Amino acid sequence: MKGIGTDIVQISRIKTVYDRQGERFVARILSSAEQQIFHQRHQAISFLANRFAGKEALAKALGTGIGQGVRFVDLEILPNTFGQPEVTLRGVALERLTALGATQAKISLSDEQDYAVAFAVLL
Repeated sequence: MKGIGTDIVQISRIKTVYDRQGERFVARILSSAEQQIFHQRHQAISFLANRFAGKEALAKALGTGIGQGVRFVDLEILPNTFGQPEVTLRGVALERLTALGATQAKISLSDEQDYAVAFAVLL
């Protein structure tokens, strides 16, 4: 194991930011593929909160946090054919993964009423 990270976010906080910033916020957090899913979801704000928490957890596992060249959109979390979240890293995030000697990132996402939580592992 080369890195671990976790994050929890209050879903109402994400909704407040979304209500204020709208699509600007979505474009800053989600990749274009993630945005397509977001716009099709009935529980769109929960989806956005899950991805926000997931990306924060991944950035912590990388040891950078968001910043230092790592952007939210460089951390992509999409469902595989079984609905499990799969991670794709790009840019500085991918460079950092390689520098840590890791070859893959795994993530678990969950939400319940008020909170979204994520746990990330670099292997």
